[in-house]
Amino acid sequence: MSEMKDNNKSKDPGSQEFVIEKILDQRLRNDKVEYYIKWKSHCKSKNSWKELDPLAFANVIEQFQLKRIEKAPKKAASKASNSDGGNSLDGQTGMGNGFQRGLEALEICGVAYNNTGLMYLIRFEGGAEPELIPAKVAKTKIPQMVIQYYESRTTWESDGEKLKNLK
Repeated sequence: MSEMKDNNKSKDPGSQEFVIEKILDQRLRNDKVEYYIKWKSHCKSKNSWKELDPLAFANVIEQFQLKRIEKAPKKAASKASNSDGGNSLDGQTGMGNGFQRGLEALEICGVAYNNTGLMYLIRFEGGAEPELIPAKVAKTKIPQMVIQYYESRTTWESDGEKLKNLK
């Protein structure tokens, strides 16, 4: 169980406090990642799908992703033994990160810093949801995309004067 800090709490109009105990599942809805949340000190009927800010909730999202990766080899082995030989995207889920599965990175959706260091939230081709990837891996595999990500978010202030010689 991982209890979240104050920024991982949600206030209900009825003044009940909701603290994330753990993430149970994730899905892509309207091009946004939603997580199925188990709320601490609440029964199963209160579990709900919510969008989470990947920066504010990096720790709990990373814990969920790691558990999913740990469970995946067992699921893949059981699917392979029950399979009719058809190709399934589900068989690839959790078999390492997108780079390890040979997928092309499409975009960096966000950046987070947690106890393991800097992480990038990256969307891969054919992947429904973005994945947290350590910065060291991303900088090695997609250095130009990392540079473009930061360049697109950099702003310059010049006290009303036009900046010269930056092109």
